[in-house]
Amino acid sequence: MRLQYFFKRMWVKLRVGYVPAAGRNFLGKICVHHRGGASKKKSYFVDFFRRINSFGYVVKIYKTPFYTAFLGYVTYLNGLSSYILLAEGVSIGSRIYMGSFNSQEHLNIAGLLGSSVPLHYINLFGLVSNVELSPYKGGLLSRAAGSSLVLTSKIEEKVLLKSKSG
Repeated sequence: MRLQYFFKRMWVKLRVGYVPAAGRNFLGKICVHHRGGASKKKSYFVDFFRRINSFGYVVKIYKTPFYTAFLGYVTYLNGLSSYILLAEGVSIGSRIYMGSFNSQEHLNIAGLLGSSVPLHYINLFGLVSNVELSPYKGGLLSRAAGSSLVLTSKIEEKVLLKSKSG
């Protein structure tokens, strides 16, 4: 019972209310007519960086109006938790890994669905999503639901990714 209360508190802290402006300026006066009437929405703090270096488990799955992909609430073994964009096929209770690793024993982690690892650990012709263009910028490519990139070649420190659009 106490553990459920802890998770409930964490879910509430990672969400924030969002009220549309409804055509009003900073003073609250109507500037654009015929806007408004929308329902209030909850916005989520989504972790696009995923640099925790720990294993985690997907506890809950959400569908939000802000993203086409599903959001997953992940709790990590070191006690942290965050919302992430889920890859296709990840379900509740799935084990995922976030971060980078330097030893050979972790190479089988790169095959875990939904894990976040450096691209040079992923096999050729593997599917990837939510890719960073440069380090520490956060995921920018292929974040929509059902979208993915194919890792076609590796040349020294660079990789070539192919999208569905070519």
